[in-house]
Amino acid sequence: MPWHPIRLAYAAEFLLALMVILFAWGEIAGPGQLEFVPWHWKAGLSLCLALAVVRATAAAVEAENGWNPRLLRWLLVAAALVLSSGLVTLHYQSEAPAEEETGIVEESTVTGVTPGHPPADVNPRPLLSTI
Repeated sequence: MPWHPIRLAYAAEFLLALMVILFAWGEIAGPGQLEFVPWHWKAGLSLCLALAVVRATAAAVEAENGWNPRLLRWLLVAAALVLSSGLVTLHYQSEAPAEEETGIVEESTVTGVTPGHPPADVNPRPLLSTI
């Protein structure tokens, strides 16, 4: 079987697409929101979307005309997977426990601290006392 560098390029594109998909999904969903989505949804949709991207690239490369029915079909599959990812994220965000139920406070306020100076209730003595 002869070695074809295009196979290596497709494998690299798959890994790059997978990284971009997971990064973009986390950024679009918001910080911490993907923690509520089970791993099998994230893995399945991400892997299928990366595969659809590679197959769309292969369809564009292998055909004489870049825009062909196979390419459009794979782009529609990719769009459907992106829509499914959004719907799954929305579903699990709506079922996520409210902030009051989890006890996690996102914002905190520190008062009485001036940059470069210790707070008023901190003892300014050195850690090692002289004998």
